Amino acid sequence: MQIKFNKLVARIERLRAEQQHTVKRWDSALIDYAERIHPLEKITDGKRVELLRALRELWLEPKAVSKKQRATMRDFCMLQIRRLSQGLPGDAQDLAGWENELKVDALKQITDEAKALQENPEAQEELRQAGIDFSKLRPDMTPDEQFAEMMRQMADSNERHKLFSEDEFADGDSSEQERPPQSKKATAAQTRAARREAELEEARKRGIATIYKQLAKVLHPDLEQNPERRAQKENLMQELTVAYRAGDLHTLLRLELEFIHREQGDLMRLGEDKLKIYCELLTEQAWELEAESGQVHHQPRYVALRPFVNPFFGELPRWREVESGLREEAMQLAGTILDLSGPHGKQRLTELLRVFKNQQRRQSPLNDLF
Repeated sequence: MQIKFNKLVARIERLRAEQQHTVKRWDSALIDYAERIHPLEKITDGKRVELLRALRELWLEPKAVSKKQRATMRDFCMLQIRRLSQGLPGDAQDLAGWENELKVDALKQITDEAKALQENPEAQEELRQAGIDFSKLRPDMTPDEQFAEMMRQMADSNERHKLFSEDEFADGDSSEQERPPQSKKATAAQTRAARREAELEEARKRGIATIYKQLAKVLHPDLEQNPERRAQKENLMQELTVAYRAGDLHTLLRLELEFIHREQGDLMRLGEDKLKIYCELLTEQAWELEAESGQVHHQPRYVALRPFVNPFFGELPRWREVESGLREEAMQLAGTILDLSGPHGKQRLTELLRVFKNQQRRQSPLNDLF
């Protein structure tokens, strides 16, 4: 059992070393981002704000875009706002009001479509099946209020359907639920498992504080007269205190067993059962460390890196490629701004919206549009 204990300690130390290495890599990546990428993001965001201002001028210009193009242009502008790395900057608050106008325009389109559905007999029947009661849509309601009422009715209908399904399921299982539980005599294996769980729970209750207090009594250097052993205990006490403050169970247990082995010369005096419990606790801690190592990239401190990280594998990006992409993006934005501000700005806008709409239909990535 001592061999298993030592292997678990080595495993945990290896996992911690790997975790420290991973954190070091991510900290280094965070520094690279701050020094190399964030300045380019600010430049790109500045160009994107210029593009939004050019688009707003065309949006406000009468007959610059057709009614059919207007919805596509609105979606394109909202996309550009979402792609700002830090949202609208403080010096672009003039665009905040326009952003709200775009949202209102999108809501108006939705309500108009809902109103058109109400006037379509076939669509009305489908809406009734979805739980819409048209008698509750009063004529004095605005389109927005009618749309909100329809959404509320559909949500209520879904909730009623869910509750009905749960009740039906419960009624179907009532015969099973009414059966009295049959008592079974615990087997020898179940009894041993229950005893093991109780011992494990007792070890947990014993806790880090108890182990620390017991070891502190025997390892405190003030109780040692021999200078050499006093120096050894000072080092051990420091390690013990650090482990206690960090809640490091595996180090505390290792120090305890090492002390017993060194001072008493017989590790088995600790007891085979207790060693088994310690090994189970250390196994749990090893699993926790493995889980933590796989979640390092989700820590809040690395939130700025998330747009560049593979969401499935948590792989760090190649910053040289990111730098190249941001520089190219800034150049494309500058060229588009120049085109929209030129004499053929409306024609360029029509081409831009056509490409964007085609990409929307294909549901393809929008990386080609900045």
